[in-house]
Amino acid sequence: MARYKVEFDRNGCIGAAACAAVYPEAWVMQDDGKPDVTGAARDAGNEKQELVIDEKDLPKHLEAARSCPVLVIHITNLDTGEKLI
Repeated sequence: MARYKVEFDRNGCIGAAACAAVYPEAWVMQDDGKPDVTGAARDAGNEKQELVIDEKDLPKHLEAARSCPVLVIHITNLDTGEKLI
């Protein structure tokens, strides 16, 4: 089963909440008006978040990434290195 890395540039997020609208179980809005990715690893300033997912979660994360108006959600296939978005 393929694995994928979801990368979220929280610093570049404008808080449109489109990701949370399409996948609220994974993209949870916070008090500062930006989402956090449930279960993601975060850098010290919480400006970047990364989460490794498998194929069953890929469609919803792809939908969240495609809904982002500022394109700060990126998904890479860890097996092939292909950037999906």
